[in-house]
Amino acid sequence: MNIKFVQEPGYIADLLYVFSLHFNRTHHLNSDPLYNKMDEDKKHIVSLEKEFADIPEELRIFFFLKPNGRCFMTTCYFSGYADIMSTKYSFDFLLQELMDHNELMNRIIVFYFPDIEKEVGLYRGSLEKLSQLIDNSEYTELIKRKLYSFFVNPQHHIQKLIYELMAKEVILEKYYKDNYRTILDIQNNFMTSEAILRNICIHLNITLPKEQQFVCLSVCLLNKNCIWAHGDCLIDTIIIGYDYESALSFYSHNSEMPDLKAFGEIFSEQNRIDILRFMCEQKEITSKDLERQLNFTGSTAYYHLTMMLKENMITARNQGRSVLYSINPKYFEMIVWQLNSFR
Repeated sequence: MNIKFVQEPGYIADLLYVFSLHFNRTHHLNSDPLYNKMDEDKKHIVSLEKEFADIPEELRIFFFLKPNGRCFMTTCYFSGYADIMSTKYSFDFLLQELMDHNELMNRIIVFYFPDIEKEVGLYRGSLEKLSQLIDNSEYTELIKRKLYSFFVNPQHHIQKLIYELMAKEVILEKYYKDNYRTILDIQNNFMTSEAILRNICIHLNITLPKEQQFVCLSVCLLNKNCIWAHGDCLIDTIIIGYDYESALSFYSHNSEMPDLKAFGEIFSEQNRIDILRFMCEQKEITSKDLERQLNFTGSTAYYHLTMMLKENMITARNQGRSVLYSINPKYFEMIVWQLNSFR
């Protein structure tokens, strides 16, 4: 499989990432860093915030993340262009697409209110109907206010979006020039190792057809842990962050992460919660301690402790003839990391 390197997809993905970081800071701080490089990755995000600071609040509706983790701009002006991503798609092309205000209005109505897609034309020209949609929606009051503001004066918001994209693109262009050596190093890595592409495909759970002559590869310099395939049945473009090797290594060991279902099953029983609280208080306990403190039988204590040991929620060590059990803090750190991805 031949690899064709293209800059625009990763470059524009980074540009949109800048805005998403600003409006969804908590989400990105919780979801983007790798568990084993948490501090380093968070420092990277904070540095980007300083580098690309000052984004107008009017643009929030373009980058507000829905529960599926997608915002309007990535859904409607990036993902939807898979068939031309490696050829025609560019920053200038994106700006031209945004110039079609009627189409942008249609897309933003459908993005926020997908149930009226077939009737979008009836709503676009009626502020009264749009207001009813907003009032009856389950969006937060903040997003409702931003939608009202947009539909009252869409031209202002669209012009502001285009201006800010252009302003941040100037900063991004300099950032890419200053760090272009990183892209060249990644390209050299791919040219010398076919296994890298194979490992990325395994991670993304995709199979490149044998008849496909080449796949396009694009690098992100801001979204450092990104590994993403652009395309549907035929994968046209793969976008990776510059720290993709760390991301691949981390996710290849994902089996070591706690099982959230098992975590829920353990915490669904009050006795096991009581055991964990008792451990927190005493630091280390024996099964005999549980029998005395919680009035367990020996078999009941053994049953609960074995279940928690199996999931690595607690640890055990021998001391003479006794077995001492204690909380495994790393397990709960990983649980918190996983749960944060749903925020």
